[in-house]
Amino acid sequence: MAGIRRAREVLGTDRVGALMTTTEASLDRVDEIIDEYLQVGLDGIFLRPLSPFGFAIKTKQFAKYDAQKWLAFYERACAGVWRSTSRAHRSGSFMRR
Repeated sequence: MAGIRRAREVLGTDRVGALMTTTEASLDRVDEIIDEYLQVGLDGIFLRPLSPFGFAIKTKQFAKYDAQKWLAFYERACAGVWRSTSRAHRSGSFMRR
């Protein structure tokens, strides 16, 4: 996240975002991920599962979880973004998903 902070300082906060690729280790860390995005000041969260291409295929990481585990993660993330957005909105900020 330090690189994202630096890039936002140089390019501007509206010119830098982050795309999170969900690894097996991420599946149980939904709230931590959302909190980190908010802490850095990102106003959007973009989630995607691993795909069977490139690095994920070489390391066999794409096979570590199935679509149902990712969808459960995504549902928890949507609920978490909703909760966080409701809190943040009261303070004048927001998050897209």
